[in-house]
Amino acid sequence: MSFPGKYEQLLAIVNRSPGAVAFSGGVDSSLVLRAAVDVFGSATVAFFADSVLQPPGEIENVKMIADLIGCELRIIPADPLSWPEFVANPTERCYLCKKKIYSLFLDSLADTGRVLMDGSNLDDLGDDRPGRKAVMELDVKTPLIEAGIGKDMVRQICRDLGLPNWNKISASCLATRFPAGMTITGEKLDRVALYESEMHKLGFHGCRVRLVAGSGREVRVEVMHDDLEKLGAPILRKNILQKLLRIGAGKVCFDPNGR
Repeated sequence: MSFPGKYEQLLAIVNRSPGAVAFSGGVDSSLVLRAAVDVFGSATVAFFADSVLQPPGEIENVKMIADLIGCELRIIPADPLSWPEFVANPTERCYLCKKKIYSLFLDSLADTGRVLMDGSNLDDLGDDRPGRKAVMELDVKTPLIEAGIGKDMVRQICRDLGLPNWNKISASCLATRFPAGMTITGEKLDRVALYESEMHKLGFHGCRVRLVAGSGREVRVEVMHDDLEKLGAPILRKNILQKLLRIGAGKVCFDPNGR
């Protein structure tokens, strides 16, 4: 099916019942939100969970995209550091967190007759996505999956629709930088955000700086595949090492495979 045909199919799925969108500012949920606005108009509601888990500047991006698409944006405060089961960082952390956050969104929708939709796409079914379990348990609708739309097609449709974030690099939550079992604290989250901010300033967009099991002071730097050659420059590599050590890292290693 052509890209225009797929978008028409998506609109038909979204049109089944009035809905609100769990919105992250990423390309997947942006497409679902655009479809909802095309069907239901500016009364469409987008929910965003504001917490310490977002990379710096992400909320500004969310506001910009929601305003561009033309919907009501509801920013819901979330405090995952007050959730003991999240702080303990078990292997099912993502499931626990998503269920908490989506439950907050659903509480706001109580008695409105609206369903909650999110940006899960077809490719997510083949990945290890613990949060998918929460989506299913809470009966959150996944119109991209129903329409058979994967990541590449999401980007193509968003580009055709003129959405400026069609090629945006995924900005996953900062808790994904922690190995399972390492306690999540505000101080560690702040350090991860600072490390990655420094990498972005050096031109390594989409970089992940992951904490290594132990004290949390050892970090592993993962740059995008396209940046691996640039990372090989000795002077730049030394500059990165010095910067990260200066702002709190105890030991720095570089992933040779990138991400």
